[in-house]
Amino acid sequence: MSADANPPDDALEPELYSFASAQADVAETPLVALDLIALIAWHETGGLRLIELLKRSQAILVKIPSETWYGPIKAIIDRERTGAVVFEGKRKADKRPNDAFVGETLQDGRSVVGIAVDPAQLPPLLVSAADAEFVIAAPSPALVRRAIAGFYRKRCPKVTAADIAGLDLIEIAAAMRPGATPQSSLQRLRRVSARKATPGLVEDTPLLDELSGYGEAKEWCVDLVATLDAARAGTVSYGEIESGIFFGPPGTGKTLLARSLARTARITFVPTSVPDWFARKNGHLGDVVQQIDEVFARALAQAPSVLFFDEIDALPDRAVADARSRDFWSSVISTLLTRIDGCRAARRGVVLLAATNHLGHLDEALKRPGRFDRKLHIPPPDSEGLAAILRAHLKGDLAGVDLAPLARLMPGATGADVTAIVKAARRLARSTGRPLDVGDLRRAILPADGRSEAERHHVAIHEAGHAAVALAIGCEVAQVSIRGHGRAGGATDLVIPQVATLADIERRVIVLLAGRAANRNGGALPDTGATSDLSEATRLLAAAQSSFGLHGGLVVRSSPEAALSLVARDPALAETIDARLQILMQRAETLVAQEWPLIEAIADVLLRQQVVDREQLATMANRNSRKVDEQGCPATPSAATVRL
Repeated sequence: MSADANPPDDALEPELYSFASAQADVAETPLVALDLIALIAWHETGGLRLIELLKRSQAILVKIPSETWYGPIKAIIDRERTGAVVFEGKRKADKRPNDAFVGETLQDGRSVVGIAVDPAQLPPLLVSAADAEFVIAAPSPALVRRAIAGFYRKRCPKVTAADIAGLDLIEIAAAMRPGATPQSSLQRLRRVSARKATPGLVEDTPLLDELSGYGEAKEWCVDLVATLDAARAGTVSYGEIESGIFFGPPGTGKTLLARSLARTARITFVPTSVPDWFARKNGHLGDVVQQIDEVFARALAQAPSVLFFDEIDALPDRAVADARSRDFWSSVISTLLTRIDGCRAARRGVVLLAATNHLGHLDEALKRPGRFDRKLHIPPPDSEGLAAILRAHLKGDLAGVDLAPLARLMPGATGADVTAIVKAARRLARSTGRPLDVGDLRRAILPADGRSEAERHHVAIHEAGHAAVALAIGCEVAQVSIRGHGRAGGATDLVIPQVATLADIERRVIVLLAGRAANRNGGALPDTGATSDLSEATRLLAAAQSSFGLHGGLVVRSSPEAALSLVARDPALAETIDARLQILMQRAETLVAQEWPLIEAIADVLLRQQVVDREQLATMANRNSRKVDEQGCPATPSAATVRL
């Protein structure tokens, strides 16, 4: 019979009088529910053998599921009067017995017992010299059924893993009350488990099948829920559960996906973050370590559960950490790695999830399989996903309206952006005392532009020049926009290969120069609006020569990021780069002249709706957005998007 299987009804009467020396005490004083559950777990772990060992001057390690088990387990050992010294490995203990005391106790012929959730909280000698180790598992459905039957001296209905998911010893015991029945106790357990599984999430957290987008990350979560269900049913081990890191731009719904996973799986969601560890107390190393210990203990006590680390990139990579803080951070990260290893080794059903906006900033030890097994990218949703997110946030409003045209006005938007847009649209409707309409959403998506028409037209021609020339030479454009951000009046998002040749870099420079060329072709004089384009074009050509070994020699003279500074210090290099810029500018001007009708068409649409997405651009250019000529720069699986 598996550990989680419920025993037959004739096996439900627990053995309450197992210890000869304690029989009279137990018979005269019925055990409270807490002690009864602990006693059954003690028996299942092999408690009788442990008592025999304690009579022979032994060092024994007893691992418990949570700190609530200390008292009941210590009481069982003390009741046997073996003379053993019991050490409690509690995180909050002010003073811990040292190795010398452990050694002296053993030399005196007495046994020592260490009880701990985490053996690291016990004296090292006790752990290393342990003659035997006993692991008391969290109560299984079969154990809980047996305890309820024993407490009431009546048969108990079948108990499932879902009935007690996330409940600790004290919560299970609290459901067993004098004068009640096994059925009422089981109902209490189910209610408490349901409340703990998704505290505060029921109202606002969608199930996985209600989420739109997320791609591979959502598929992985669905598979993970199936694995959790199988583990609770006893058909697979909890050791089969993978861990994962969600990474991607801010606002893409990484935390929402983790919460949805927990709700769908009906398990406890335990959120934490690095800033939380510092905010709770003074931020001293001991305080931070204690916070890490406590969150893991909480997740294990409520297992199966989701332990979610938000903003995990707040932990620095030890390889590049500042020398003054390296020792501190090394201790924090080493503690976290140790707790992760222990949590995974416990196989209790704790799903470890983390979220980061910058996967490359994480310490390599965190990213290796065995700690966080999968790295799952969560990009901004496509237009179909945005329409679905809009529909979900509208909560029944505008039910008959096609939201696809509105979604196409938001390329690159995230779930967080959509939330803000719907709230803004509702405010607009409330301000005029009427129901929400499509116009409110459109105004929230396309806020008023305070620039003059001449300024907007100048920016539209500039961005259209970037986009049209990129399409002409076979590059892929994700979107083009005249929405101002920072000092930029607009933006064109170009999809580029992450590994580039010299020809790829020169094509990118041509696209950068095409904005200035378009303004000149439209009759405008050169102005300061193309400064950032010229700076990036110069840097790219300098990096090709001084960083990548793609033009001239192979000596690396600077990093790609510092190539522009090298140009400022090297007049000969500056002269070489300027000559190449002039040649590529002529190529850009030629392409702009050839593509002028398309540039004007893109600019007209930009003036009407501020943004044009990939599909609209492809339609306007009368070509498939994936079609590339022999000189093109197609997007590949390893492509990245850069903003011009």
